[in-house]
Amino acid sequence: MFSALLNLSIRTRDLVQRHAPTNRFLRWLRTRHPAHWPSLVMLYGVAFLACALFVSLLVHLGLPQLLYLLFFLFLYDGAKLIINGLKGFATARKHAHRNPASAEGPTRN
Repeated sequence: MFSALLNLSIRTRDLVQRHAPTNRFLRWLRTRHPAHWPSLVMLYGVAFLACALFVSLLVHLGLPQLLYLLFFLFLYDGAKLIINGLKGFATARKHAHRNPASAEGPTRN
C-alpha cells in the first residue's frame, strides 16, 4: 500500500513538473541569460497575485465559493514566481560578484 502511494506521488509530481504552465515557464527562463529574466518573472508574479485578488473580489460579490480553488492556485503561482525572481536576482548578483569582468561586458583588445 505504501509503495503504491509513493509511486502515485512520484508520478503526480513528475506530471506537474513537466506540464504545469508556470513550471514550464520558469524552466524555459532559466535556460536564458540570468541577468534578464528575474524582473520578467516578478512581473508575471504580480499579475498572478492581481488575478488572485480579482477572483477573491468575485467570490465576495456572490459567485460560487468553489472559485477559491482558483484563488489559491493564483496565489501559489504568484508567490512561486516572485520567489524565483528574487532567487534569480541573488544568483545574478553572486555571479557578477564572483566574476567582475563578465559583469562589465566583453572587453576589446
